[in-house]
Amino acid sequence: MITVTKELLSSRIAELESGPRSLKEDFALQAYRMLLPYVAEREKKSACIHDWWIEPGGEGRSTICLKCGERKFHG
Repeated sequence: MITVTKELLSSRIAELESGPRSLKEDFALQAYRMLLPYVAEREKKSACIHDWWIEPGGEGRSTICLKCGERKFHG
């Protein structure tokens, strides 16, 4: 399986934008543009060395990383 990266999506978007496209390629281009922010956010979070903070209150205990904002819930 291919690992989708921000660079891979950006290069594919540039390739599709550079010339005439079919209807199928138009849909692929739109999908790549929609996916790009999610991949960038995932890469940012995976590069984080987490600094967890335990959030008070609530039924279960939850933690949040002070650097990237990732949350984990512990029932």
